[in-house]
Amino acid sequence: MTGWIARVILCMSVAIACDAAAIGKWPIGSDAISPQTAPAQPTLVEVIGSDNADCGLFPIGGEAKRIVILRNRSEHPVRLRVVSSSCACVNHSFDAEEVPPGKEGKLKLSVVVTGGFGLQQHHIVVSARSVGPVSSKDGVQTIPIGIAFTPDRSYEVNPQQVVATVVAGEEAEWRVHIARKSPGDLLVEDLECTLEGVRVIGPTTVIDNSTVQMIAMQSRWPEPGMHTGWLMFQTNSSKLPKGHVEISLRVLPAWRAEPVAIVAAAQQAREFEIVLRRRIDNCATPSTVHLSENDQGAWSCSAAPVADGADWKLRVRFDPGRVPPAIVAGRSMLIVRGADDARLLDIPLVWHRLAD
Repeated sequence: MTGWIARVILCMSVAIACDAAAIGKWPIGSDAISPQTAPAQPTLVEVIGSDNADCGLFPIGGEAKRIVILRNRSEHPVRLRVVSSSCACVNHSFDAEEVPPGKEGKLKLSVVVTGGFGLQQHHIVVSARSVGPVSSKDGVQTIPIGIAFTPDRSYEVNPQQVVATVVAGEEAEWRVHIARKSPGDLLVEDLECTLEGVRVIGPTTVIDNSTVQMIAMQSRWPEPGMHTGWLMFQTNSSKLPKGHVEISLRVLPAWRAEPVAIVAAAQQAREFEIVLRRRIDNCATPSTVHLSENDQGAWSCSAAPVADGADWKLRVRFDPGRVPPAIVAGRSMLIVRGADDARLLDIPLVWHRLAD
């Protein structure tokens, strides 16, 4: 008996729960609708054509434009305005902000192409609001409208920076590839390198979208050190920026010194031998030696003539007696120059006086 009563109570509980759920979902009344269903947006304005157009290929600095026709399909005038935009770069204007019933209005969109790779897509949202009687049920309609375009990069340069270490007097070559990335021909001209001693071998024909042109730079560097500059070129398109490649070269001396520096610690005169060895076979021959910032003439140097292909030996003498006792340390520079007076190598000379 107890089990039968429990089953009856359970069935009644389920029925009550179902009725409560139904009442919560479907309110009583002939005009009841589901609260989960949003009312449909009124169609006040019709976009004639596509609401999102690809305007095609545009050069950097160019302007992508499109005109959108908006037709008023309602019985009352509608007022148009832009309520949001995907980018501040999208410019817009209406020929008339209020469109009469059955008439058309024009919306002009434009974007200045400043960069980007591949298809660029932007959009705005237009609000169309009925300006009819207050009792009108037309309401407000929002319309997304897009504009798309592809920046014409025209060409691609690789690498965009040349970083290398070379030996002075050694011929070096670097290749810079210029590839056409957009349809049509591109003429690369006015090739120029800002580094002295570098000549540029450039393209003599136009580049199409399947050609990679090489630019070789060759030089015989007169002096070691850091050299920086630019490879510059123009194109036949006035709307394209001037092309450039940064060049950063560390130029090593063609000769190396053993030892690379002299450190003298002495109370009496001392002599040192420095041997200059070639890094490459075909390099300028040392001709003269010059002492820079010589401490009171404490340093002196002599050198024997060097034969082609041979090492060069220098005899360096340091005499601390030529330096006033109050001076206890100093440095100088031994500068080796070639026959054309080109600076071939710098050898530091450092000294300090020993205590008595």
